[in-house]
Amino acid sequence: MRIAYITIENPNHRHSWSGTNYYILQSIRKHLGTTDTLGPVAPRITLFFLKALNQISLRFPGKRFDYRHSVMLSKACAKIIQQRLNREKYDLIIAPTGNALIAYLNTDIPIVYIGDRTVAGAFNYHEQFRNLFAFSEKQSRETDKLALEKASLVSFPSHWAGDSAIKDYGLAPEKVAVIPFGANLDEQPEFNPGTQKKGAVKLLFAGTNWKDKGGDIVLEAHAELKRRGIASTLIICGSKPPVEINEADVIVEGFLNKDNPAEYKRLIDHFRTADFFILPTRYEAYGLVFCESAAYSLPVIATNTGGIPTIVKDGETGFLLPLEAGGKAYAEKIIIALEQPGLLEKMRRKSYERYKEILNWDHWIGEFKTRLENAGLLK
Repeated sequence: MRIAYITIENPNHRHSWSGTNYYILQSIRKHLGTTDTLGPVAPRITLFFLKALNQISLRFPGKRFDYRHSVMLSKACAKIIQQRLNREKYDLIIAPTGNALIAYLNTDIPIVYIGDRTVAGAFNYHEQFRNLFAFSEKQSRETDKLALEKASLVSFPSHWAGDSAIKDYGLAPEKVAVIPFGANLDEQPEFNPGTQKKGAVKLLFAGTNWKDKGGDIVLEAHAELKRRGIASTLIICGSKPPVEINEADVIVEGFLNKDNPAEYKRLIDHFRTADFFILPTRYEAYGLVFCESAAYSLPVIATNTGGIPTIVKDGETGFLLPLEAGGKAYAEKIIIALEQPGLLEKMRRKSYERYKEILNWDHWIGEFKTRLENAGLLK
């Protein structure tokens, strides 16, 4: 069969949707058939106008315009895609995060949508969907709903997203597949028992937005651990604290580019040598970094929010805390894992087992292919 793979961004770029577009594409090409990339799809003039409109509205009257799911952008994208579809005969369309791409697309070709959240589920949850104009909220919701209704199969990586599609849009449960994404890694790590030393701990934080990922809470947890007599070392990757920190046990790496071999090696070395991955994120649709943590046998201390509970099993592969939890609560969970005999080692092993069994792309494509077959979408 011949598949059209439609994305807003370039799917061959590993930064596109944190690399997810790339790994989905590789899996589909390997297991499903000939796949043509019909992205990136970028109606430049329309995008320029809509982005400018959003910037103006943010300044006055201080409201957001969600142009990414606007009717204008969706119709402009549909026009481009329609032209590209006419160049070849396709048996199936797969559109990762393509709700704005397929909502107004007129085609008889079956469509499979892959996303990590619904717009309805993200309203007043994710920063992008707060303080919207009423008309923009209505358009975004309708564009998303129309796209999901048009698709023959809808796939999400978490129950949080899948449940929203059923509850908020009325999709039939049999049309919604919940299949966790895998770790975006080329290598296949072996189990790592760790090198944790008694009375000491190494924490790894990786988040591109310091505030939204709970960076201040991590600093509080680090300080609390030291106050409790534990030699804590904190590695900060992805972003930098808003103020300079002059502490020898806090190492600020900032953004490490995975496309840069030396920087990527530094990042992976931190995953391999850390004792915990800590991320008190304020919101998270899924959280691929938790899959990568599991690949390196790393227990997670994170927030019980969004799609994270599909990845991290509280008390087994780490700890999940309520949104209101502060740094002291995170420190106490870490101390429990350090002081209870064998618990840290057990969590490391459980994390790695979850990666090997579920949080990898071989598992994802196997489940995805089964759902396609059950829906009669494979030839």
